[in-house]
Amino acid sequence: MFDCRCLSTNLVSNGTMKSRRIEFGDINGVDDALSIYGLMIERKPLPNTRLFNNLLSRLVKLKQYTVAISLFRDISILGVSIDNYAMNIAINCYCNSHRVDFGFSMLAAFFKRGYMLDAATVSPLLKGLFQENRIAEAQNLFRKIVREELCEMNNIIFGVVVDGLCKAGNTAMAIQLLRVMEKGSCRPDTHKYNMIIDGLCKDKLLDSAMKLFDEMPHKGIDRDVFTYNVLINGLSTFGQWKEVKALWKEMIDCKIYPNVITFTTVIDALCKEGLVDKAHDLLNIMIQKIMFLL
Repeated sequence: MFDCRCLSTNLVSNGTMKSRRIEFGDINGVDDALSIYGLMIERKPLPNTRLFNNLLSRLVKLKQYTVAISLFRDISILGVSIDNYAMNIAINCYCNSHRVDFGFSMLAAFFKRGYMLDAATVSPLLKGLFQENRIAEAQNLFRKIVREELCEMNNIIFGVVVDGLCKAGNTAMAIQLLRVMEKGSCRPDTHKYNMIIDGLCKDKLLDSAMKLFDEMPHKGIDRDVFTYNVLINGLSTFGQWKEVKALWKEMIDCKIYPNVITFTTVIDALCKEGLVDKAHDLLNIMIQKIMFLL
């Protein structure tokens, strides 16, 4: 049985057969991937499906989507058994290449093979539609998934939809989705709240952002440094320094310490307001904090 994380192959050097163990994690670019792929297809019999999937996964991590699609097609022609994992990779690559229609075209083969849809199948399709600004289609697909129970819902799917709605400026619907999640098994988490608060701040709806921020502890949702950073950024943009100071103090009291992003956000806003002295004082505090940590 092959190790799904590596490939062992035999090489001839000076007339001597030597075994070479190739780790897929060592692939750092397309040339490495194609070289290993060449070694794989020379084997008789061909390596199992898991090894090809591992190579495709590595290409996805390197964001070499078109190369992964090309190899997926070639593997299919070679007669390697294509499982749902490989097909999900192909759908993901099409969607990340802004070819979501090709991703949808894969579904026919998906169903023909009797595979069941899961989060890894539908999440890239939803994300791809949002990225192509096909918001209504993304919303309709999401409703269809929920209504017809096409797959088991999880936080990944909800996260894609919340993120897509917020980036499209539809934070009101994102909040509605948050309320739906509260009644189901996939409960909202810090990440979902952060995305919506960030979206509200970017839409200049600071009062709504603060309201959502205030409800988090009452709903048992932890705040983190990103939660404070997006609010501080929004408040600083509009010169609401009293509120920024209150949030800063609250962070420290809750042992959520400002990071570089927090400092640079406020310093940048102070400089834009012409409050260079205050920015200088904050920079000194930042330096002292760093020196203390060292």
